[in-house]
Amino acid sequence: MKETTNGLKEKFTLIFGLGYFEIELVRFLRERKKLKVVDIRRDYQDSVRESLKGVELINGDASSIVTWKKISTNEIMNIIITIKDPDVVMECCRIAREVYSLDVQIIVLSYGNYDDSILDSYNVNIVHPLNVGIEIIASMIEKNVAWPVNIGKGAGEIVEVQVLRYSHLVGVRLKHLRPSNWNVALIYSKGKILLPNNESRINIGDRLIIVGDPQVVKSIVDTLSKGVPNFPLRFGQTLSVYISAAYPEIVNEAVLLHTNTLSKKLTLIPHLGKGIKGLADEIKGRKLEFETGDTIASLKDLRSYDRGVLVIPKRRVFGIDLYYKGYFRVASAPVLFAKGYENYDRVLISLNSETPSFALETGIELAGLLKRPYEIIYICASEAMRGQKETEYLNFRKNIVADYEISEGVKLDFTVKEGNPVFETLSRIKEFEGEKLLLVLTFDPKEKIGIFAPNVPYLLARNADCSVLAVPVGEKNA
Repeated sequence: MKETTNGLKEKFTLIFGLGYFEIELVRFLRERKKLKVVDIRRDYQDSVRESLKGVELINGDASSIVTWKKISTNEIMNIIITIKDPDVVMECCRIAREVYSLDVQIIVLSYGNYDDSILDSYNVNIVHPLNVGIEIIASMIEKNVAWPVNIGKGAGEIVEVQVLRYSHLVGVRLKHLRPSNWNVALIYSKGKILLPNNESRINIGDRLIIVGDPQVVKSIVDTLSKGVPNFPLRFGQTLSVYISAAYPEIVNEAVLLHTNTLSKKLTLIPHLGKGIKGLADEIKGRKLEFETGDTIASLKDLRSYDRGVLVIPKRRVFGIDLYYKGYFRVASAPVLFAKGYENYDRVLISLNSETPSFALETGIELAGLLKRPYEIIYICASEAMRGQKETEYLNFRKNIVADYEISEGVKLDFTVKEGNPVFETLSRIKEFEGEKLLLVLTFDPKEKIGIFAPNVPYLLARNADCSVLAVPVGEKNA
């Protein structure tokens, strides 16, 4: 037996099975490691022996203890099993772990003809050669996306993606993405490695390591690298609708949003004693899958909802308002104040908030999924009344619209009007009388609401005679 320079016997890699792929693997490894290869076909071994000089070939059945006795098991460094028969693979693993108590790395090449879970108890690393090939080809084709080979489960739960200029998430802070079932594990930015936090911002050219549920990860990758809409996945996969016999019509709008977006789950939230059986039966009649959430005693119970998008009724409020204020003060997830539309004719996007970029991105994305035209609107003070701050606000909104037009190669329908933001926006909504409008706006839950502190998004949501999607975002100019 060959010895190392320190007098110890050289350890070897043991390979079971010798097909075309394995021969190439052996040729590659023999320059780097000492190899022993076991195969049951003596004639085949003889035919390849000349081309595998320096490799010890052992004839025998991998699942036979007689074969294992021919091997110096105490000198094994690692084991590679390439055999396709699941029974033989299991027996190999059993002999290594239970008979010889080998605490070495075992790598199994699986070709998809059996359930990998049969090997769970043997602590092995499983490699799928076909998947590896697919991932390499995919990475070559999609040069801005790299699917790691043989990391984790290899199911697409880890990916490296480059942020391209036309992704509409450029410039957005991570905390505003509200990740659910996914996260950013690492950022490579301008040659530096950054550990992400809530304040980290996504920039053009950054490479992000994304981890999470494979289906969600794929959607996020599409959004970052291609600008593919993924509403509402950034907030969560669930669309939850308040169910009450007093507001049966909002179920229609919830179903409209659920079936035309990437919502994965529809949840009914029943109001105690409000008779929902008929509404549930109606949804069943549409052959839609849904689940029933916890019963609530009041709409107040939903103010802290945080699992996706919440659909509640668009109510008329007279006098003191606690309904809309309650959500605008504490909401952490998007709220659709629904009129009960079965379809939309148009999406109106208000930039009269402190987070116009997010309003623009969300509104355009939603309009694309719904296949409906959209209009972007911003109301500013008249030129004579406009101070430096108001001028900066207007220019900022013009710039984000212009940037989006350049990156997407489109011309946006952007209207700027002068006057009171609430009155003028409501006036614009009235001009579409007879149409079913969806008003999209963003708001900051920390922003005050009061007579001496007019909160434009809150006042629009309360007074607009149309459905309103209100998205909470906690940072100015996001």
